[in-house]
Amino acid sequence: MTENDDNILDSTARFLYNVFSDSYSGAFEKKLMSGGGGNSMFVNAWGKPSSTFIKRRISGEAKKRLEEHGYTIDTCPSNFYQHNAKTLEKRQAAGKQLHWDHNPGNVKVLQLIRDRVRSYANQKMTPEEKIADLKEYLVGVQTLDLITIEQDAIRTYRDEVLEKKEKDMLTADERDALLKDTWEAL
Repeated sequence: MTENDDNILDSTARFLYNVFSDSYSGAFEKKLMSGGGGNSMFVNAWGKPSSTFIKRRISGEAKKRLEEHGYTIDTCPSNFYQHNAKTLEKRQAAGKQLHWDHNPGNVKVLQLIRDRVRSYANQKMTPEEKIADLKEYLVGVQTLDLITIEQDAIRTYRDEVLEKKEKDMLTADERDALLKDTWEAL
């Protein structure tokens, strides 16, 4: 991690600590914690800075897909993993084969961070100890995973067992269990 990345991590921890140390009305907190990508109220306050310090992984299936097409992560064309199509069929038609996916999702991560910060109220820690603990927690609370578009559909969309909203609230381990795959750090 570069010095700049560590500064972003430190500032992110301080910011989230300050936000979640306070309490809000239920209606406001629901809006604060809601998803919706770029349209969300608060998700980008986590998503943008965390991109400098969260770990990245690739699934075994995604690695295999790259190899099948004769690519590496560095040599594959951008449309292989970047396209805004939302359905599996539209992604395939556009040539998208892989997808970058936050694990767990950003809304779940915000809930986990909120709960961590609020747990400090019951602990005898200095403010700096709380920030140090939160920084360590933030680095490991989420990964950015390169997965196949089929794996993204399994993790994201409703199926015969879980609704989309239920999948959005799964932990990282629960989301990994849906895929039954292996992981490699990037």
